Amino acid sequence: MFSGVGSTNDDESVENVESLYGEDKGFWIPDVDEQSKPVIGMPFDTIEEEENFYVNYAKISGFSVRKSSTKYRNVDGAKELYCRDFVCSKEGFKNSSNTKQIRGHTRLGCKAKINLLKDGERWKVHNLVEGHAHVLCTPRKTHLLRSYREVTAAQKSLIDTFRGANVSTAQTMSILGTDSGGYGEVGCTERDVRNYIGKTRSDLRDYDAELFLNHFKEKSEMNPSYYFAYEVDKENRLTHCFWADGEARKAYAHFEDVVVFDTTYSTNKYSLICAPSTGVNHHF
Repeated sequence: MFSGVGSTNDDESVENVESLYGEDKGFWIPDVDEQSKPVIGMPFDTIEEEENFYVNYAKISGFSVRKSSTKYRNVDGAKELYCRDFVCSKEGFKNSSNTKQIRGHTRLGCKAKINLLKDGERWKVHNLVEGHAHVLCTPRKTHLLRSYREVTAAQKSLIDTFRGANVSTAQTMSILGTDSGGYGEVGCTERDVRNYIGKTRSDLRDYDAELFLNHFKEKSEMNPSYYFAYEVDKENRLTHCFWADGEARKAYAHFEDVVVFDTTYSTNKYSLICAPSTGVNHHF
């Protein structure tokens, strides 16, 4: 997989895979078959084809990549992409003045890169640096490098289902690990799962009140005794909402007693009062 001096520890945790190959142990050149290796002058029909080829080469070799620079030129009054660089994810150095969090080495000044130039209607490899300033990742850990981690569509569906059942993220990750045959086979980390959940919440931010009311509408359609009412302000924002299920309404009609009425103020980002009421019946 690579040539050089040093080795990686396969027993390191999934979360530390980015720093797993972070120690500077010499000059490392990927050892892959010639068909998978880019060479200067290699032509491609599209930039996407060339990009996919290099990303696949990086994955086989055991390192992660990121875009470094993109250049455009003016052609007949329109911007045209003509140059793009991809570098090893450990290119450059992190700002040493940031001491908020101590993490593994993520930047080591690695010089490995590929420079792609448009030549007529095709793209070619213009410059290529193969050597790395760090040990490369083993095949067992490569799929957990940042460039290749992914929360699949099937996993997203499971995560959404578990969220609906109030299953914690840690428990969700445990289930995904069991289903995949181990944490190392999940293909993503717990941080990736949390990021997906956060993005989902962000996407729903402008529709949460609508979803909230739709839930009550569905309840009332399935059970006519289910009651809810709500009010909105001049900007059509939800300000008040009340709901009670059929059993609670039936019990109140017979006994009419409320023993607890409590409000907890500003416990969420909406700063709305939550006022649960608890009634009694003959079983109390």
